[in-house]
Amino acid sequence: MVTVSKTWVITKYLVELIIKMVVSLPILIALVVGASLYYVFISRRKNKGKLDGKIPSGPWGLPLFGNMLQLDKTSPFLQYDKWAQKYGDIFSVTIFGTPTYVVSDPKMVKEMFSQEPAFAGRFNVGDDVPFNEFYPTSGKVHGVINTEGKDWEDIRRFTLRQLRDFGFGKSTMEGLIMEELKEVLDWMKSNEGKPLTDIKAKMTIAVVNSLWMVISGNRYKHDDPRILALSHDLTKAMEEAASDGAIVFLFPWLEKLGYKGFTSFRNYVDKMRVVFTRAVEEHKETYSADYARDFIDVFLKEVKSCKDSDSAFYKDFGERQLITVVKDLFEAGTETSSTTLSWIFLYMATFPEVQKKMQKEIDDMVGTSRLCGLSDRPSLPYVEAFIAEALRFSSIVPAGVAHRALFDVVYKGYAFPKGTAIFPNLYGIHFNPKIFTDPQSFKPERFLSPDGKTFKKHEALMPFSIGRRQCAGETLARDTLFLYTANIFQRFFVKFDPTDSNANPGLKTSASFLLTPQPYKIVLKDRLA
Repeated sequence: MVTVSKTWVITKYLVELIIKMVVSLPILIALVVGASLYYVFISRRKNKGKLDGKIPSGPWGLPLFGNMLQLDKTSPFLQYDKWAQKYGDIFSVTIFGTPTYVVSDPKMVKEMFSQEPAFAGRFNVGDDVPFNEFYPTSGKVHGVINTEGKDWEDIRRFTLRQLRDFGFGKSTMEGLIMEELKEVLDWMKSNEGKPLTDIKAKMTIAVVNSLWMVISGNRYKHDDPRILALSHDLTKAMEEAASDGAIVFLFPWLEKLGYKGFTSFRNYVDKMRVVFTRAVEEHKETYSADYARDFIDVFLKEVKSCKDSDSAFYKDFGERQLITVVKDLFEAGTETSSTTLSWIFLYMATFPEVQKKMQKEIDDMVGTSRLCGLSDRPSLPYVEAFIAEALRFSSIVPAGVAHRALFDVVYKGYAFPKGTAIFPNLYGIHFNPKIFTDPQSFKPERFLSPDGKTFKKHEALMPFSIGRRQCAGETLARDTLFLYTANIFQRFFVKFDPTDSNANPGLKTSASFLLTPQPYKIVLKDRLA
């Protein structure tokens, strides 16, 4: 049985409408031919202007739709990888009506995003105001993820400096992570031998609390219903939208035709705005210019002292920036790390020989009388290699976060007209057999020296992107993954629930913007009991 996609249903409807409107077959033929010629000779080159470079080759698409109908609705990154194999390390498509270049060469990705200012823009689907904007009616873009230009540079620089001052990469941050981790270990001990089905939900609040203490000076209980509900709402909205190819974010009116996701996502955004607005308002009520308690305080101080009406920190605009930056940090700190940890538990249960090898290293180098710390990293190369392989194998953001060309530029002979979207094909890079031997096999050893005693970084592994727009929370994420992985599996052995034949779903992903594992069921056994 063949299921016809909703996009094709809409296409069929439009074609039938045109046929009804056009009374002459020759006229209909002329329209079809004209649209095709426009796409072939104009649309694919419409913004090239006087640029001397060439447009990368790529697959031809359809008039109006471009290459959208050629993408798998739930796993478009797989098609990108197939096109890369056919057209090379850089190819062009048209997605959401926008000329789009997909880059599959890790060195080129690094050079473009690190050295060329033209590629520091942020591509927003369908409009200048992104679909996840907190204040869509303001006509402006807020936060550190979606902005670009001077506002982005100023906000990112300020945010990174303040986060470092409050402990990012320092022992104080390690202490905050360990406090949350100890509560997780106690919870795991209390649930030893019981089937566990939603590890990600438990990890979500624990992971974000370390960051939330720096941002707001507060922490959430691990079973806080508000935060768990927000995480559930986000996951549901993303899965709904992804199941229909995310086209609803471009055309919200498609919900009337049965597409899902846009209303759910906007409801989630509205709830998030209420939560973080309340946090900022509470800080304003107790604010003192003489003492900065946390990130919100120092941002408020910057807003209150700003006299430049063109600044991103000016008055009401500055406060909206603060609320959105808090949201950006919160989402980045919860979804990516907790999703990666959910993959790590699945990999451990799937590959018990890997789990035992890692536990032996921990036993030999650290022992079981104390918890592992960041200072143990050099002594635990296999743990580091396992985490690197988990990041590669999961590739939870398979096409990265899209950039766009801020102005016309020719790079390595290719023309990048202003507004061109640029996707790094991270999944294709991470599974390229010319870069990673036998990429479909889970092998932590690929990140070890020949004698197995030293962890080796690989420049093609880019789970946090690269360059000027590299994830601001990468240091915190890496520290969190190391401390959680080393200490959880020092204490516990994990396996699939032996009483449930469906406990192991395999390694296929669920449809979402982040690649998440399908539901699985595990049980824990205390190794130290």
